[in-house]
Amino acid sequence: MKNIFLFLVVLLSVSCFAQQSQNLDSKVTNVTLFLSGAQVTRSAQATLKSGISELTFTGLSENIDANTIRLSGEGSFTIISVNGRINYLKTQKTIKDEESLQVKKKQLEIQIEDIVSQQGVMATEENLLKANQKVGSIDKGTTTLELKSAADFFRARFTELAAKALELSRKQESCQEELNKINSQLGEATKEEVKPTGEIMVQVMAKEAMAAKFKVSYLVRAASWKPEFDLRLDDISQPLELSRRAKISQSSGEDWPDVKLTLSTGNPNESGTEPKLSNWFLGGNYSGYQNGNYKYRNEPNRSVVDKPNTGYAFTGKVSGRVYSLDDGMGLPGVSVVIKGTTRGVLTDLDGKYTIDATYGNDLQFSFVGMKAVTTRADNPIINIGMESEASSIEGVVVVGYGVAHESDDAQERVMEMPKQARNIEIESNDQQQVRSVKEYAIAMPMSMPSDGKEYNLVIGSETIKAAYEFHGTPKLDRDAFLVAKITNWQDYDLLDATAGIFYEGTFTGKTRLSASLATDTLDISLGRDKSIMIERKKVKDYTSNQFMGSNRTVQRAWEISLRNNKKQAVTLIVFDQYPVSREKDIEVELNENGGARVDKETGMLRWEVVLDPGQVKKLNFKYSVKYPKERILAIE
Repeated sequence: MKNIFLFLVVLLSVSCFAQQSQNLDSKVTNVTLFLSGAQVTRSAQATLKSGISELTFTGLSENIDANTIRLSGEGSFTIISVNGRINYLKTQKTIKDEESLQVKKKQLEIQIEDIVSQQGVMATEENLLKANQKVGSIDKGTTTLELKSAADFFRARFTELAAKALELSRKQESCQEELNKINSQLGEATKEEVKPTGEIMVQVMAKEAMAAKFKVSYLVRAASWKPEFDLRLDDISQPLELSRRAKISQSSGEDWPDVKLTLSTGNPNESGTEPKLSNWFLGGNYSGYQNGNYKYRNEPNRSVVDKPNTGYAFTGKVSGRVYSLDDGMGLPGVSVVIKGTTRGVLTDLDGKYTIDATYGNDLQFSFVGMKAVTTRADNPIINIGMESEASSIEGVVVVGYGVAHESDDAQERVMEMPKQARNIEIESNDQQQVRSVKEYAIAMPMSMPSDGKEYNLVIGSETIKAAYEFHGTPKLDRDAFLVAKITNWQDYDLLDATAGIFYEGTFTGKTRLSASLATDTLDISLGRDKSIMIERKKVKDYTSNQFMGSNRTVQRAWEISLRNNKKQAVTLIVFDQYPVSREKDIEVELNENGGARVDKETGMLRWEVVLDPGQVKKLNFKYSVKYPKERILAIE
């Protein structure tokens, strides 16, 4: 009897706490869109019964990161577990308007049926009229008036029937064409990929029946936004007008209708693991980095590419250190460029770099006197050991920027600027970077379909106080370039982004806004200004070639003419250069600087000139180069 009583108690307890299941119809309320990925927040209501209930959020994205699911609720219940899964039985088509197409198809089919029915009625009437065209009888003749009246009737009726038949025929043809288009579109819809849906299962326990509210959030992939700006300046006496835009897109597998949208500059895909320095050995059998995960032998005549096991995935950002295999010292100023593009960075004083790249891009590392290295961007850390060129770099004279090309004489080289290198966007890692996460809340509800298309969104505009100056480099380009200098740029929450330029009411091109590389002042290039004339020409009276013994002395003089055709005064910064020697046998002397600020290490000349409206000024500089007469050098 006691055992029976215990069994009844257990059975009663199981019945009281039996698991009950129900699907929840949730609604997306908030979305935070990151530079890569999005956090989605949904809300739902449920009526809980006493005991354990299993609630399922259905119809979600299949791209949910299960580790990011967070659940909260209102009510006297306990959350037991939260899990995510993919349901392959319940699917969703990628084309969302298939149902509406079916409705339109049915409507057109009904219209065509009505037209065919009307055409049948008209054909019957026409046959009836043709069968009763006889007027009068054999016994009784027909008067002229009766004949005319009958003829008028039949003529009018047949004409009316013919017009109606033509109208119905045209209407039927139009409906049939529209129906064919819909059938073609539906045919494409059947070819579209059918995707599974994501689900979140929640187990809760309540002591009594109640109404409960739930809020669940999770991170999805295949969603992003890209900041863009428009810069407008009608006159340099006015402030700079800045419009903020965002290109938003998502193909997560779920639509977000009428949600509260927030744009964040954060990136949840970045690793949160603290980096650790490895031992750095010089000499011996190993050079560069070495730890328990990886080590590379410093073999002669072979560059080193180190791709250590970091423990976290590639997220689009590659960092590392470039060093010399000769002594293990970091190489500053190494060019790191994404092959086939003009995007690149320079290594800092320690040889370190960071570059944004797409998985699979080829990274090219190049430095004067070192063999170039190319490797695939497939690891978040890539360290490069560069090998010295086998041939001597003696006889190289820096005249511009670029790489050395051999002339007919193997010992004579001239530095030239490659065409591609002129447009490379260099981001120096020496600069102090500002990396704070910013958020932009969109005031009105937004709808984002899961179609992968980019949508432009205007997120605000403002005026920025800026000082303007014009830059000119007449050796490379005869045009002046307007530059806006913003001292309090931190107050405007500027981001690294592409900016369209509208100068004096005309679209003049695009520029790159690099706020993360700015220090005290942010410089923004606003394009060309044709109203400032710059001309550079050689002064022949001071150009000469002199021979003294085994040496040759070459003198060059240049004149730069400036003219301001604007209606207001402008500040013009002019840049030029003279050659710098790297050999004892080559002597370079700047004979006249024309009032320029001189950097003797680089040979750079800089003038700051204030030009009044209509004013013309001339700048002059001279230099001489003494070198062995058997050498051939480019000194202009």
